[in-house]
Amino acid sequence: MTQNDMMTGEERLKRKTRRKWAIMGVLFVIGLVVGFTAARMEDIRGYDFAGPWPPEIALGILAAFLVTISIGSWLQHREMDDYERDINRKAAAFAAMVILVGYPVWFLLWKAGMVIEPVHWMIFIGGYIALYAGLLFYRYR
Repeated sequence: MTQNDMMTGEERLKRKTRRKWAIMGVLFVIGLVVGFTAARMEDIRGYDFAGPWPPEIALGILAAFLVTISIGSWLQHREMDDYERDINRKAAAFAAMVILVGYPVWFLLWKAGMVIEPVHWMIFIGGYIALYAGLLFYRYR
């Protein structure tokens, strides 16, 4: 008899889960490096958030962000089942709607003199908060 290379469902699930956590771990470490680099740049400059950064630092962070978002998303997408993929799709649609509706409302209220000028980093972080709120809602409802 020959050795069968097929694995049981539990073994496949274990490997898949291990790969998923390894991908998230690598992305987390890259995020830590980028975050510490950004924090160090602000510490050196006395927390002047409006001032420029050296181009090589800014471009390095940009490259790390784009590569990790694109490749990391693709790798994570490969490890998802249909249920997880559907949850992520719904949460991403919710986050997109928060940004697509939230920014014009904020902009028009600012033009009317009722609120402060739209702040780009608040919009960015608001999108991520909406994404994670959507993930929690669709996963645990």
